[in-house]
Amino acid sequence: MGLVYPCAVSERPRRAEEIEINPIEDGLVVYDPRRDRVHHLNPTASVVLELCTGEIDRAEIVSLVQAAYDLDEPPEREVGDCLRQLRDEGLVE
Repeated sequence: MGLVYPCAVSERPRRAEEIEINPIEDGLVVYDPRRDRVHHLNPTASVVLELCTGEIDRAEIVSLVQAAYDLDEPPEREVGDCLRQLRDEGLVE
């Protein structure tokens, strides 16, 4: 079993309701009206954000990202870091 990296995001993270998501060629542009901030997410962060439905747990998100990118090892640390950053920016609860 791989290392588990703690993440202070809900076990079933979900996108903040107020954000506006717009797809672009290389990811997503996300507008947070509460903070009046625009975020440009790369393709991987876009996948993680899209998976934050409140129905999928972190372990499933890791597995789905691993499958999407055909990775040999589960990207636990990377997904955890991404979730923390999305939470810190107010995009995920």
